[in-house]
Amino acid sequence: MTNLLILASAGGGGSGGGGGGGIIVLPFVIGAAIIAWWARRKQIKKTAKVLAKAEQADPSWDEAVTRATKVFYSFQQDWSDFNEQAMAQYLTPYYLDHIKLILQAM
Repeated sequence: MTNLLILASAGGGGSGGGGGGGIIVLPFVIGAAIIAWWARRKQIKKTAKVLAKAEQADPSWDEAVTRATKVFYSFQQDWSDFNEQAMAQYLTPYYLDHIKLILQAM
């Protein structure tokens, strides 16, 4: 009789199923998520330090960032306006031809 009770309490059939396994796994999943978050946070801090060091060591760093920002916003505006002539000022000829094809397809 005791064996029968143990089997019945172990979950056996039914539509509810047994959720006991999820409770056992949950702490490991949460732990892994915390470890991944901590590692990512650590990597972001390390990258920020390297970028700050590069900016101090190389005076052209700020110019490169400024140029990249300017080109990005110019491209975004020219793309919205379908302005191929303006794009020719900052795109390579090969990439300009590629962009022209895409704009024509749109």
